Amino acid sequence: MMHFETLDLPLPLSPISPKHSPRLIEKLTS
Repeated sequence: MMHFETLDLPLPLSPISPKHSPRLIEKLTS
């Protein structure tokens, strides 16, 4: 399950994006 309530992410979600920090990518790919 992934929770994005507290994240300001563009839709559709792109797990790998230059705008996302490596730490955030880790959370997305966990």
